[in-house]
Amino acid sequence: MLTKNTDGAFTEAHFEAMFALIDAVIPSVVVGDSQTTSQHSIYISEDEFNNKYIQVQGNMEHPPSSEEFREYLATRPVDGPKFKKAVRKTVADLHPVPVKQLRKVLDFMMTRLGNLISTGYRTPFTEQPVSVREAILQSWQEAWVLIWPMVGDILAAIGRAAWSTTDPLLLKLSGYQDYLENRSAQAGPMIDENFMKFDNSIEYIETDVIIVGSGGGGGVCAKILAEAGHQVIVVDKSYYFPPERLPTAFEDTGLLFDARDSLLTVDGSVMINAGSSWGGDGTVNRSAIIKTPDQVRLEWADEHGLELFTTSYFEACLDRVCEAMGVRDSYTKQNDDFGCQTGTKQVPSVSWLPAAAKAGAQFMEGFDVSKVLFNDDNGSQRAIGVVGIWTSPNKGSRLHGSTPRTQQKVIIRAKKVILSSGALYTPLILINSGLKNRNIGNNLHLHPCGGMIATFERDIRSWEGELMTSLVDEFEDTDEKGHGPRVEVLNMLPSITMAQLQWHSGLQFKVDALGYRHMSTFLSLVRDRDTGSVYQSTEGNPLVVYTPSKFDHAYIKSGLLAIAKLCYVRGAVEIISPVRNLSSFKCTIPAKDRNVDDADFVNWLRLSEKTDFSSAVLISGHQMGSCRMSTSKECGVVDEKGAVWETQDLYIADASVFPSASGVNPMVTIMAISEHIARGIAASM
Repeated sequence: MLTKNTDGAFTEAHFEAMFALIDAVIPSVVVGDSQTTSQHSIYISEDEFNNKYIQVQGNMEHPPSSEEFREYLATRPVDGPKFKKAVRKTVADLHPVPVKQLRKVLDFMMTRLGNLISTGYRTPFTEQPVSVREAILQSWQEAWVLIWPMVGDILAAIGRAAWSTTDPLLLKLSGYQDYLENRSAQAGPMIDENFMKFDNSIEYIETDVIIVGSGGGGGVCAKILAEAGHQVIVVDKSYYFPPERLPTAFEDTGLLFDARDSLLTVDGSVMINAGSSWGGDGTVNRSAIIKTPDQVRLEWADEHGLELFTTSYFEACLDRVCEAMGVRDSYTKQNDDFGCQTGTKQVPSVSWLPAAAKAGAQFMEGFDVSKVLFNDDNGSQRAIGVVGIWTSPNKGSRLHGSTPRTQQKVIIRAKKVILSSGALYTPLILINSGLKNRNIGNNLHLHPCGGMIATFERDIRSWEGELMTSLVDEFEDTDEKGHGPRVEVLNMLPSITMAQLQWHSGLQFKVDALGYRHMSTFLSLVRDRDTGSVYQSTEGNPLVVYTPSKFDHAYIKSGLLAIAKLCYVRGAVEIISPVRNLSSFKCTIPAKDRNVDDADFVNWLRLSEKTDFSSAVLISGHQMGSCRMSTSKECGVVDEKGAVWETQDLYIADASVFPSASGVNPMVTIMAISEHIARGIAASM
C-alpha cells in the first residue's frame, strides 16, 4: 500500500494563491497610514500600537521591549524562505484527500466567477491588499457553505504550524529558543538492528513467522516467538530513528507519524496522530502507561462474551508487560513526545525488539506490505506469507537527501502471519488480501479529544520538565458504563499550542501568541461509545469516515468545562475558548479569592453550556477496534486467540482487535493482548 507524495498536485500558481491567503492569517502589522504605504501590511495607528503594547506588558511577566514588539508585529512570514519552505513541505506531507480538496478550491477561486463567489470581489484575491484578504478569511468563518470555513481552517493550520516553527522572534520572545538550545542530553546507545537489504531482483524469503508492524503488538510477539526458538522476521513500512536524531527537529517531526501527521477524518472533524516509525506508537508515547480499566474488561467479557479479559491469566499478562517496561508511579525524566533521546522509555525499539534480535529475529524497515498470500486448504484460506515493496533508506541521512532509493518486490513465505500494523492499516491489508468479512474496517474508535488553553499570570514555560505528571479520572464513568471525560495535559510544542489558539484577525493572533510562555494546554479525552470506519483511498492511504456523535461530543464538552473550572480556581487569568463563537473568560482576581460559584464565571459557564462546541478542533492519538475480537465471525474479525475468522495461520495483534475503546492509552492493553496471542501461537507450533 504505497502512499503517494502529493507535492506534485500543486503548481506554482496554487502556491502563489495559497501564500496570498496565508499572508492574511499571520500578516505584517505596522504603524502607519494605509493610504501612503505598502499593501502588504495591516496598518494600525500609534495609539493602537501603544494600547496593544500596554496589554502585552500587563499580560506577560517578561514582556518584550517596545522595539522588539514593533519588530515582531511587522515581520511578514511569507517573505521568509524558511517559512515558505515549511509551508511547501507541509503540503507535500499532507494526506491526499485534503490536498485534492484544497487544490479544487484554489482552482475554482482562480477563475473569474470563482473569485467573485468566494470573495465577493471582481479583483483577483491575489491582487487585493492583505487587509481585504484578511476580511475574506473572516467572512469564511461565518459562511453557510461548509467548504469555506473548512478551507479557511486548513489554510490557517498550515500557516500557524509553519510560522510557529520558523519565526525567530516568536521563538526568542517566548523563551522556546533557549529551551531548544539547552535541551540536549546524552544520547542513548544506537541499537544495531542489522536491517535486511536487497539488490534489484525479486526476493523470496522463508521464515517461521512474519510479523507486519514493529509497534507494541509486533514487538511483544517478536520477542516471545523468537525466544521460543522460532525464526521470526519483523517488517515495517517505516524507518528506524537512532537516539541521536531524537527528539526530531521541527522539520522532521512528521516522519514519526502516519501521513506525516496530517491525517484527517473525511469530514475534517478529527486530526489523527498515528505513530509510524520503527517501534510504532511507542516512539511517540507520552509516558502514559495505564492498565486496561476493570470496568472495560468487564464490558468485554459480559457484553462481548470474551471471558479472557476477566481472568487472572490476563491480569498476569498486564503485570508482565508493565514490569518489562519498568512502569512506576514516578515520572520519567528526559521524556519527549517526539522520541526519547536517552532511551529512558522502554518502548519497543529499545526493549522488545532488541530482545527479539538477541534471540535471532531479523528485521526489515521500509517494507510496505500490500497483501497476505493464501493457499486454499479444503475450502479454508491458509496464510502462507506476505508480498510488498521494499524501499531502501537514503544513505547518511536515511530519510532525506538526493541519493537514489532502491525499490523492489519482496515475497516472504511463512508458517504463521501476524498483522500488527494498527487499526488504520491492518484492515486495509485484509481487504487487499481478498477477505470479505463485513466487520473489517468497521467499529473504529478514536478516543476524540478536545483541547483548551489557559493563560496564567506566572511565566510557566509548560514545555519544560516532564510530559505527563497528573490526570483527572473523576468524570470517566459519568454514565456508569465507562463513558465520560478524562482530563490530561497536552503537548506544549509551539505548533500544537498555536493550532489550539483561536484566530479572529492577524493582529489578535500575533498578540495572543506572545503569551505562549504563560500558557498550559489540557485535553478532554473520551472513551467514545459510537464508531466510524476506515477504507482505502485510491492512493492507498487510510480513508477514515468518523464523526463524533452527539453522545460523545457532550462528554468532550463536559470535560472542557471541567478543565475551565480547574484552571479558574488555580488562578488562570484567561481561559481561551476552544470555539470561535464563544469569547474567552478573563479574570484578575487572585486565586485565593476565587470560587467556582463566582457570578461572572458561572455566567460564562452557562453561556458555554449553550454554545455549540462541534467546531472545536479534535485530536485522536489512539485508534482501536477496526478488526475487533469476537465470539463469532458475524460480530468481529478475530477470535479470542487473535486468529482471523475463516482463515488459518493468520493472526492480528494490535489495537484493531479491541472489542471497544479502552478509555486509556492503549499501549499496555495492546502489549498484554499480544503476549496472550503470541503465547498461543508458540504453543501451536
